[in-house]
Amino acid sequence: MFIFKLFFLLVILLMSNYVIIIFNISEFELYNLEFCLSMKGLCFSFLVLVVSLLIMFYSNYYMMMEFNIGFYLSLMFMFMISMVMLLFSSNWTMTVLSWEGLGISSFFLINYYQSWESYNNSLVTLMTMRIGDYFFFIFLSVYLLGSYLGHMAMELMLLNSLWLVILSFTKSAQLPFSGWLPKAMSAPTPTSALVHSSTLVTAGLVLLMTYSELIMNKYMLMFITFAGFFTMVLGSLMALSEKSVKKLVAYSTLSQMGLGMMVYGLGQFYMGYYNLITHGFAKSLLFMQVGYLIHVGSNQQNWRKWNSVGSVEGLMRLQLMCTLFSLCGIAFFSGMLSKEAILELLNSSNWYFFLLLGVTFSIYLTFCYSILIFKSLFSSSYGSVMSFHFSVTMIFVTLMEVLLVICYYSWMSLNILSIPHSFNYLEIWIPLMFLLVFILGSLFFFSLMMDYPNFNFVLFILSNLQHYSWSRSLLVNFKGFESFFYFLNNSFYFFSYSFSLSFLSVNKGYSNYLMIFLLLVLLFLW
Repeated sequence: MFIFKLFFLLVILLMSNYVIIIFNISEFELYNLEFCLSMKGLCFSFLVLVVSLLIMFYSNYYMMMEFNIGFYLSLMFMFMISMVMLLFSSNWTMTVLSWEGLGISSFFLINYYQSWESYNNSLVTLMTMRIGDYFFFIFLSVYLLGSYLGHMAMELMLLNSLWLVILSFTKSAQLPFSGWLPKAMSAPTPTSALVHSSTLVTAGLVLLMTYSELIMNKYMLMFITFAGFFTMVLGSLMALSEKSVKKLVAYSTLSQMGLGMMVYGLGQFYMGYYNLITHGFAKSLLFMQVGYLIHVGSNQQNWRKWNSVGSVEGLMRLQLMCTLFSLCGIAFFSGMLSKEAILELLNSSNWYFFLLLGVTFSIYLTFCYSILIFKSLFSSSYGSVMSFHFSVTMIFVTLMEVLLVICYYSWMSLNILSIPHSFNYLEIWIPLMFLLVFILGSLFFFSLMMDYPNFNFVLFILSNLQHYSWSRSLLVNFKGFESFFYFLNNSFYFFSYSFSLSFLSVNKGYSNYLMIFLLLVLLFLW
């Protein structure tokens, strides 16, 4: 009932054009807990609550055979509340509490099945989050001490903004902290749908947008741009070579987070914010649909073997196709709005030509692995011994989210989305390209839904696009990037651990007094 009340409260607040409400819920003057209900936080919290509410219904279907379902739902509720607190926090006390709540609840959710693999993966995620917390407290200490340093604080704040960027990289899985994201797939599929859509991976981007004035430096923005660019490209390459469908969607999330971070680096924070919202709805739908196919297909996660487990009903085909088309940015889908604005931004200046090629290449790779999923689902085998059954709960949840997405985007395009006028232009080749893609997509749709033999050439051409672009040996070599991600994570953690040990061994007894002094200074200035 609490989620329903909070949901309808946000609907009422969103009906107004502009809302900023600041209130205090703590009686302690030193550690006050302040909330700020701004329009930016309300829009994203609407996404979080809608996705969380539908995932709760989906969890009732997906986790019905689990014994400790109450513990799981309580962890999901804590996870959702921590993200809402981060969106509405207006001081550092509230930000730290919500940030730590996300890390703790994610650790228990990834380790839900309590196997050796899930325990190992949850520890990798926790250690990566601890690196971010390490830089978080350094950032807070320098930020609170900066007001007492006068003109010396300007050079110090430039270095301090680097710590803010690094701690946001750990949560948003940017390079070199991308290794934990595919390992988080050990969690149940409803948890993955919430983590990869609107909560954990978006927390770093939300924090950067909240404190964007601290990183408005050309060198820092350039660093953010290139880090997001390489994360986007490597995530798309890893997704194209992945066999597990859950990890494939995880690398797709990594690519989309890299795209959002790159847009942040270009200074277009609201454009990246809108891309986060479009990605959140599409990715939650994709995870629920993929989880449904895994659940009813004997827990088969290798998409290459899906053609041997039977056929899928036509309505599920249509839903999955619409979700992946939105992820690819096809015209008349929600993903087209954000990706088209980003492409127009990159096309507006010759300085962005290299970034424009990278984004176009990443979108092309998104088409490629989406086509591979299409091919595995829609080419059923004659020797299959089982078929995907019809689920009323799954159809209701996905259709409700599609309906909410349609209503929400129509409202948001009229009230929130504002793109600078210098980017609102279209060259003639852009609508022609959209028209060509729409015609090919329509032919592809009819060939899948009707199984008409005369249209099989469309499926053949689309399924073999990746053979003309990449060889099998090259795709296999890209799997080495997964080990590279894990190496970067482990080396960074080893460096932090070794530095702390060497610091304690050199200072010996003085380190305790130094830590007590820093804590007292932090408490005094807070």
